[in-house]
Amino acid sequence: MERFDHVPERRCIACRRSFPQSELIRIVSTPEGLRPWEKGLSGRSCYICRNSECVETAFEKNCFARSLRKEVRKTELAELRKRIDITD
Repeated sequence: MERFDHVPERRCIACRRSFPQSELIRIVSTPEGLRPWEKGLSGRSCYICRNSECVETAFEKNCFARSLRKEVRKTELAELRKRIDITD
């Protein structure tokens, strides 16, 4: 019997391309604000490439608000930017 391993894919909110879930950064909307995923966090989330261009595009266009279906304050975006470490 053949075994097919399913690899979940998600779409980047900035470039709109699909990637394996493990290659993306998950951003979770919590009562405290937006946070990169950590073990134990749950809630509405979106995904973004580990590419610095996609990260910049997401912040410039505030793609988080559309994907998370909520208003995202500038202070939340500033705090999230500090937490995301992208090095190309």
